[in-house]
Amino acid sequence: MLGQKTALPSQTLRIKGPVPSGSKMIFKVTGTTYCPKKDRVRRRFDSKQEAVDWISRQDQLARKNSVEGDARFTLLTAEDEQDALAAKNLLEENGYVGSLLSAAAAFIHGKPMERQESVSMETALESFKEYFEGMGNTQRHIDSTFLRLNRFAKAWRGEETGSMSKERTKEWILCRAPGQKGPWDDAKRSKVKPAERTKEKAALSVFFNYCVDKGWLESSPIVGIKVPKACADEVSLPEIYTPEQAEALLQAARLLDDQGSAGTPPSVPFFVLGLFCGLRPAEVGRLDWKHFIWNEDATVEINVNDKRSTVKRRTIEVPENAVAWLSLYRKEEGQVWGKNSRKILDQVYAIAGYKATKSSIPKDGSGPLEGLKQECESSDRPIRIHDGLRHSAVSYRLKDLQEPGKVALWSGHSEAIMHKHYKGLCSDTEAKRFWRIMPPALSFASESKILAA
Repeated sequence: MLGQKTALPSQTLRIKGPVPSGSKMIFKVTGTTYCPKKDRVRRRFDSKQEAVDWISRQDQLARKNSVEGDARFTLLTAEDEQDALAAKNLLEENGYVGSLLSAAAAFIHGKPMERQESVSMETALESFKEYFEGMGNTQRHIDSTFLRLNRFAKAWRGEETGSMSKERTKEWILCRAPGQKGPWDDAKRSKVKPAERTKEKAALSVFFNYCVDKGWLESSPIVGIKVPKACADEVSLPEIYTPEQAEALLQAARLLDDQGSAGTPPSVPFFVLGLFCGLRPAEVGRLDWKHFIWNEDATVEINVNDKRSTVKRRTIEVPENAVAWLSLYRKEEGQVWGKNSRKILDQVYAIAGYKATKSSIPKDGSGPLEGLKQECESSDRPIRIHDGLRHSAVSYRLKDLQEPGKVALWSGHSEAIMHKHYKGLCSDTEAKRFWRIMPPALSFASESKILAA
């Protein structure tokens, strides 16, 4: 233990990088220093040399706090000690009789201590965004977090971080009565589930912790706020697509791919891998055609890089109908899906009759996209199901196999999740129809029926 306390910063800190941070690449220094005092370090630098130089300066400071090889166990850094010594000398030169501590107490009693100036919510949020994007979070997590934080900052526009009290943030997170300041409409707030309030609290918590680290707040106003736990009846079950809706999505994807420009990745494999193989969007985004194992007995397996699961890599068996679809797009290698293909997904959902962002639809769209820019945000259109592709795959496979453990391993879930969330979401008849969805003819609708929706 003594050896750890006397270790130099260069022995306990490490440099990571380069890592992306917004539009640039940075280097991070992380770890814990023990000399002259224990301190958790998280710093960012524009170059590796800057990081190395900074660690070298910390080593020099640590050595200054050592006397004849024995570490000085004090909370004062070398600079703090020099400042204290200079202040003591100044008091003696001016004839002050007493300790430095009594002089400091008298000064504080007669004059309020100056506090670091607070910053506006907008400035703090802008600074936090660069930090948060550099932490390696997924784009989806970043978007979700800043949807909540931007909503909060808009409600308190013009306020400074220092004015955010526990009472204000508690009202925001737990609001139920009309007239209270909160993120949800008066009509909806009393029905908001604890899970949603917990997500709101989590987004605010990471932001205010950052403000504390920057010195803009003395403490986080989130500390001590408790969100009521969900009752058993309030636990929401996943929503899934019906076989007809699944067919509509695949048909829409085919229509869009048929008129797609050269170089644009086809969208059908994305929907097939989600609907029938249960892959998350991020997993499909990391997938290369070389990860597919095409066996001689016509079965297919996929090596999946699963960052969210406890099992980081898993090999899944591809269902027969998915094999039929994927065989039409098979390649030896190359990305299955583009990383920046959100607009293509929006277009597929719009063609299938779901609400989509207007900015994703071409102004002069032709074929299946003709006229959709004016209609895609209509209130009459249903909203796509959150994680509906994956939820559908897991639910229908569980009904088909009736083996929770096997499906849990296949999907990267736990067996407990199978019982808690996915049992009983579909009937035997629906499962049979779902796994019979084959290319290229769809059983329930023609192209004209899709376009008329």
